[in-house]
Amino acid sequence: MDCGDAGHILVSNHVAEDLEQHDRWRPFLHDLGTCEVKHGVRLNISNLYSDEVGNPNLPSKLQAVRNITPMCVGRQWR
Repeated sequence: MDCGDAGHILVSNHVAEDLEQHDRWRPFLHDLGTCEVKHGVRLNISNLYSDEVGNPNLPSKLQAVRNITPMCVGRQWR
């Protein structure tokens, strides 16, 4: 996905909603808000990470946007 950096496991909100139904995955999903991908399409995405897998840092592409507009991170607006 165009929005992530090395190690990120980014999933669409559709996939995140499915994973949230399982107690095993829910704690590892962190809502990042929207990201623009190919052809100007905007997707709502979540970052999937734990202490053992994934990248907990905000992707650099979203960091640049966050400096301009509020983002939803970890299910909390900042």
